[in-house]
Amino acid sequence: SSWTDAYTSLQDAISAHCGTQFTQIWVAEGFYFPDEGVGYTDNDRSAAFVMQNKLSILGGFPDTGNPDLTDRNWNANRTILFGDIDQDNSLAGNSYHVVHNDNNNLDATAVLDGFEILAGHADPSGLDNSGAGIHNNNSSPTFRNCELQFNVAVASGGAVYNFQSSAQFFNCSFKSNQAGLDGGACFSDQSDILFDRCFFGINTSDRNGGALLSQGLLPTTVSNCNFNNNQADENGGAIYSENGHFDIVNSIFTGNEALIEGGAIMANGNASDYNITNCSFFANESPNAATIYCGNNGNIDIHNSILWGGIGTEIVNNANLTVDYSIVQGGWPGTGNKNEDPLYISNVSLAPLYGCSPAVDAGLDSYNNEPQDLAFVPRIIETIDMGAYEYTGPSGTTITYTGLSNTDNMDWHDGDNWDLFIIPERCHDVIIPAPYNVRIYGGFEGVGKTLDVQLNAQLETDPTGTLDIEN
Repeated sequence: SSWTDAYTSLQDAISAHCGTQFTQIWVAEGFYFPDEGVGYTDNDRSAAFVMQNKLSILGGFPDTGNPDLTDRNWNANRTILFGDIDQDNSLAGNSYHVVHNDNNNLDATAVLDGFEILAGHADPSGLDNSGAGIHNNNSSPTFRNCELQFNVAVASGGAVYNFQSSAQFFNCSFKSNQAGLDGGACFSDQSDILFDRCFFGINTSDRNGGALLSQGLLPTTVSNCNFNNNQADENGGAIYSENGHFDIVNSIFTGNEALIEGGAIMANGNASDYNITNCSFFANESPNAATIYCGNNGNIDIHNSILWGGIGTEIVNNANLTVDYSIVQGGWPGTGNKNEDPLYISNVSLAPLYGCSPAVDAGLDSYNNEPQDLAFVPRIIETIDMGAYEYTGPSGTTITYTGLSNTDNMDWHDGDNWDLFIIPERCHDVIIPAPYNVRIYGGFEGVGKTLDVQLNAQLETDPTGTLDIEN
């Protein structure tokens, strides 16, 4: 009803849930420690929050007034499940697991939504040395709008460990987590896991799978996710499969690194199977396969994707790998494949494509059943594009000067002066008709594929301005 008569301990609120009917616990912004509550012992590293079926635990409420769901904002009202139970700003005495669901047969009705899960430290012997943020053992809860950060496991699954689990993660981020063995963000064994619209950044493993590692025959589904700057000291800078199965769609991989093989992805073992659809890869790095390594009888199918800008050879195939309707730098055999610059507007976000990109309308519709792309745009507008994003701007390779800018109708670098309302790119045939006088100002470069300055029109460059036309 209000915070004046609310529980002061999250553990006490969870304990009060009877489990026979659907219930919500609303949690105000602030820090919550697993060792605080009736029956708990201060600084007990084995203490953890335990989820329950038919219970949704919702963070992100303001800590004043009489809130309702419209007041909830987990970004502004940070609600933190904190593993630093001794509050000494070091890992040594922190909780083994901040959230621990151990053989409690949870299903999708057990929900944790709108929390930061920080600073777990899984360092004892046995299975407690994995999954410092969340440990799911024979348990399949749901996580929404959560951020897992600075969790460290001496074995596997720096942030999350799943065993015989069907856990689901929606709109969650995994940042700066670390595993002493495998799966810097998440390790899954014999588990059917879903990641939808999640972010994985700067996670590290001392062995394989800088972000994710899956083993066992059950599938891990990765949909509309972003993998950025994850690192494995051995193989699979972002994702590694050991006889596991991955379905990956509408996702981007940038700046991931493996020090041995597979800068972004590695498949290992004859039961390892990947289906990669409409994904974009850029600037991943490894001495052996900058982007994707398929080895030891692994199986990888790549469709409607872009592999470009890797630091090293994009693909190494020592097993069973097929590619079609994709752009691969350096080329790769397969139906509909291209070896052409995809013309990303941004090499950081990898989106959106320019209208004259060779990836536009170049995929095969039947490979992708997702309703939207990574940017929540309809996935298929005309024919599906290659890569994680669907181009929504003006189509065509010809761009004509119109001089309609209200700011400076002579400026080449003002998109409002062009009929496509963008500045010409290297793929454009550029037309400057009469009577326009167009200027490239100092310090700027005008580019295009061809240039037609028509009769009674004029193009000037300042002394430090440049013009680069391909033909």
